[in-house]
Amino acid sequence: MAALLRALRAPGSLLGRRVLITGASGGVGRFAVRLASIAGAHVIACVGSAARGEGLDKVGADEVVVGLDGIDTPVDVVLDNVGGPQLVAAWQLLAPGGSLQSIGWTSGELAVFPAYSTVGPPKALTSFLIDGPVAEELASLVRLVVPPHREGGQSQYVPRPLRPAAAPSLAPVLAWAQQQLDRPVTVGDLAEQAAMAPRTFARRFRDETGTTPHRWLVQQRLHEAQQRLESTSDDIGRIARETGFVTAETLRHHFRRAFGTSPTSYRRRFRNAPA
Repeated sequence: MAALLRALRAPGSLLGRRVLITGASGGVGRFAVRLASIAGAHVIACVGSAARGEGLDKVGADEVVVGLDGIDTPVDVVLDNVGGPQLVAAWQLLAPGGSLQSIGWTSGELAVFPAYSTVGPPKALTSFLIDGPVAEELASLVRLVVPPHREGGQSQYVPRPLRPAAAPSLAPVLAWAQQQLDRPVTVGDLAEQAAMAPRTFARRFRDETGTTPHRWLVQQRLHEAQQRLESTSDDIGRIARETGFVTAETLRHHFRRAFGTSPTSYRRRFRNAPA
């Protein structure tokens, strides 16, 4: 599973991108569908039969296809669990600049590429083998599937999404906003980036993400704060400033409201864990 998470991170942000997952009916495949969906991708799950695709829509697949013949639009990222001829076919579907991550080979068959398959616009095929420490990946996976108990024996944290799903029309705006979290970005700024009136933008945003621009910005700032608490020794005031909360008091308010604990307690629990 750590290899899967690394493979998903390797192509960069998945927000609004078309991600094809082959062998999606298996355990690793289903988990890949879920993680890619959480990351905001348009997920295409490829399976061997209609029966094997049951339930994949419930874990995040936007499309479930039997084989690759029915896909007529290029994809940006492929996570291939199957290998063999299906890997070759998936390579042919990859858009220029795309990335194919080979994380399994369940078919046991040879992958034979037609002549000149690798001649053309640049795209990448990467193999994966876990080496080195995996603590960061394991910590991320644990938080997604087994949220810890809150302080005082309260109910568990609500699992946090990496990013909310978004339609491709808003993807560039959200990607821009994620690079501006240290600034006081407003809904008006987002609307300007989208070249829309603020009210039109707010309505479109809710239609496509299921939340409001303000709530989305707070969620992104909280996610960034979590990452900083886990991976740095920066003081709470600095983290607050650099994630757009401005003051430590504001960060503490939003953090406790979202997770039922303080930033300091969260850091004690998750800093460099699990070992």
